[in-house]
Amino acid sequence: MRCELCVFLLLVTWVSGFANLAHDTAKALQGTANMSEPPQKPAWSAGNAVDGNTDQELLTTCVIMDYSRNYKSVWWKVRLQNRFNVAYLEVYFRGSTITRASGYYFYSYDSTEVFDPNSPNPNNMVYHNDPMSGCPASIQNITVNRLAQEIVFINKRPTGYRSNCTGADWEQTTVEICEVKVMGCEAIRYSNGCGKVCENKCKLHQCDVFNGSCIYGCTDANALTIDCVVCQDGQYISNKLCKSCQGHCKDGAPCSKLTGRCDDGCSNYWTGTFCEKCPLGYYGDDCNTVCGKCAGNDVCNNHTGDCHGECLGNWQKPKCNECSDGYYGNNCDITCGFCLQGSVCNKLNGTCENGCINHFKEPRCAVCRDGFYNSRCTSQCGKCVNDAPCDKVTGECRNGCQQHFEPPLCQVCEEGFYNRRCNSLCGKCLNNEPCDKVTGECRNGCQLYFNPPLCQECSDGYYGNNCLTACGNCLLEKGCDQLNGTCYHGCKKHFSDPKCIVCEDGFYNSRCNSKCGKCVNNEPCDKVTGECRNGCQLDLEPPLCQDSNPDLQGNTMSNNDGRSFSWSYVVIGILAILLAVSIAFIVFLKRQMPSVQHDEQSTERTSKSRRQKPSQNYDNLTVLKESHQYASMDSETNNSQYEELPERNV
Repeated sequence: MRCELCVFLLLVTWVSGFANLAHDTAKALQGTANMSEPPQKPAWSAGNAVDGNTDQELLTTCVIMDYSRNYKSVWWKVRLQNRFNVAYLEVYFRGSTITRASGYYFYSYDSTEVFDPNSPNPNNMVYHNDPMSGCPASIQNITVNRLAQEIVFINKRPTGYRSNCTGADWEQTTVEICEVKVMGCEAIRYSNGCGKVCENKCKLHQCDVFNGSCIYGCTDANALTIDCVVCQDGQYISNKLCKSCQGHCKDGAPCSKLTGRCDDGCSNYWTGTFCEKCPLGYYGDDCNTVCGKCAGNDVCNNHTGDCHGECLGNWQKPKCNECSDGYYGNNCDITCGFCLQGSVCNKLNGTCENGCINHFKEPRCAVCRDGFYNSRCTSQCGKCVNDAPCDKVTGECRNGCQQHFEPPLCQVCEEGFYNRRCNSLCGKCLNNEPCDKVTGECRNGCQLYFNPPLCQECSDGYYGNNCLTACGNCLLEKGCDQLNGTCYHGCKKHFSDPKCIVCEDGFYNSRCNSKCGKCVNNEPCDKVTGECRNGCQLDLEPPLCQDSNPDLQGNTMSNNDGRSFSWSYVVIGILAILLAVSIAFIVFLKRQMPSVQHDEQSTERTSKSRRQKPSQNYDNLTVLKESHQYASMDSETNNSQYEELPERNV
């Protein structure tokens, strides 16, 4: 069996064409070996593992460390004569004690690197036998493919070590290796038989020992692969050739020259390994356009963007990515406003770019300008308080109306006011009806003594707040002031300014054409009855205190046709008659003294009575008649009993 294995290994070695860099007498190659602990016997030293003998049971050709020393960590290494391009290791363990090698490591170190037994660099490790993968093979082929000058074997039993290799000792270890072949070429050569030299494109002429690829870098720093193929931006290496990037990298960046991928992500919505696929729901040469609102949650054509069927809602075919005319907004669910001349609004923001129809507010023309309302903005707001705009739908003034306007629209006056500003008070309409709120007219007429149509002024001959007071005796029948009753052109004769409703002092009766008598202290008489309230002057008889001497009295009266005459003539005539009668009686009395004396006294009393009665009867007749006619008349001032009735001129 051992002979067959030896023949096989020799065949592999010949076929591979790599040299044993640790022991090749033909090429004068020999490595120097040593180990961490002494051998169990001097003949079993470290150098036995690089003597070219692969016998796995002949102890004199193997490295055997004393296993009884209970070592926790051991190492063995070989240092080659030069730096070589190492391809692989052929390791021959002592076959009968292979379980002791469970969990071993191999490291390679370049000429400038230093092996630290206490802390070997993990980057230098080329192989580790997993203790939980069963027992290791007694002959192991380990690929290295590195530039190296030193090969190190390590085995240890750290705390917590475990192995499923049957018979493996978890507490101690050792070195029991019969041969280690380090197969490879000179540092700048590669291939089977080491007949090829690493190309100039490889950095420092160092390459992969098997295929010559530049695994240590390229002479050209722009080359990114072991093939040292240099591609331009926008290209990547594929099968050692430069190909154009397939995808769409973010911000227009080129793809990775090594992988062809977009290292910083895809542009827009591209997906896929190389950012070459436009996913469902997007379209366009740049895959940056979202599909429109296709009906039934359908997706658009990946290239054209057209929806195969209908659109949702108010979206417009074929792409369903913009609103139909008359709609706008993110979901095309907002109706355009009232654009001028029926033009279409902006389908994104609803702006009417040519302006609005009357009374709509720019830019969207969807609501009324301040001062107008209703669905067409054709109604003008009423008089809202503080000139605030009304509700643009209902027209209501939310905070109330200006003074005397009627809520909620504040467009017509409150009852009792009229005109455009509702600041004129209605007149005295019949039955207190409201006036017309525009013209102020009382449609059914006025209250008594008010002039139509506004019923705000008194009829001629009346004045006062309610026009119920008749004007006084104004001169020439001129009307009085309708507010205070003043006769601005003066009064009729013997009437007193300003209202001409009472007599001047010294006159009385309804026409003020009777002169007062001689009242005590020259006081004026009562201007209605002519009486002297506090009495008469001496020798005059109350209540009128009129002088009995017609000449002294000097009264004049007007007859019905307005002509005046004097009473003095009448009195003189009467006295003359009485004088003649008296003389006749005296003659008669002288003839009959006793009876004459008696008759004379009787005649004298009769004479006195006749002298006084004519004036008194006339005046009293007038007074009684006038007092009766005016006793019940109302008066605005001075309690006149006749001021409301117009009088004819005196």
